[in-house]
Amino acid sequence: MQDQPQLQPDTIKVNLKDAAKLNPVQLDAVSKVFADLQKSVTTEDGEEYFTATTGLRLRLQKVNTFILQESMRSTVQEEPVVPKVPIKSRPGYFEDNPDDPDYVLARERFNFDRGIIAMGVYLGWGTELVEESLPPKIVHWADPSWSAGFTQVGIDVPTEGPLRYFNWLRYYALSEIDLARAAAAAMKYNGVLLEVDVADAEESFRDTTVGSTSTGGVPEEPSLDRDNGSGQEQPS
Repeated sequence: MQDQPQLQPDTIKVNLKDAAKLNPVQLDAVSKVFADLQKSVTTEDGEEYFTATTGLRLRLQKVNTFILQESMRSTVQEEPVVPKVPIKSRPGYFEDNPDDPDYVLARERFNFDRGIIAMGVYLGWGTELVEESLPPKIVHWADPSWSAGFTQVGIDVPTEGPLRYFNWLRYYALSEIDLARAAAAAMKYNGVLLEVDVADAEESFRDTTVGSTSTGGVPEEPSLDRDNGSGQEQPS
């Protein structure tokens, strides 16, 4: 079997330009995601495995990119457009207003939805449960008991297939940190570059808060991805 790409610590970089917007608890949480990622991924007989803190293991595998593209095309709503506001000093001219509250909410929802779809594809199709690693108190993803009652709180879980498996990982089998690490490992295995600028994140964070000793980072959170717009004047 052909050797698969290895997870290299020096290629894991995340651009957290908006780290200043995070409070100490949030920054500590995102830094923990990558704290032990390298130790969570091992190679055995030419295959790579992710191991959660519970001992549950996932075999990493390649994802057909068309699955992700089609999922994005058919599920995500149209990207919100930056609204424009009149320029007071130049009647008849307008400029982008990326701080419009409605746009900010729409943008965050758009990016969140894209992030969840990507996570679902890379975990649902890009990992496979190692059956013998299932912890004693965790039921199999095909078991109906773990998702009983979800519809009562508005969570629609498929009865079979990769997306049921993904929801099992997301809502039941993995902690938030393990879920983020598993998704990062699956994305990296599939050639998605995760770039983190730890120094910039820490510096921008120290400028606005006191008392954080966090280091590290995670891929950009959808809620932190803000389109600043062109800012160019445009006639009406």
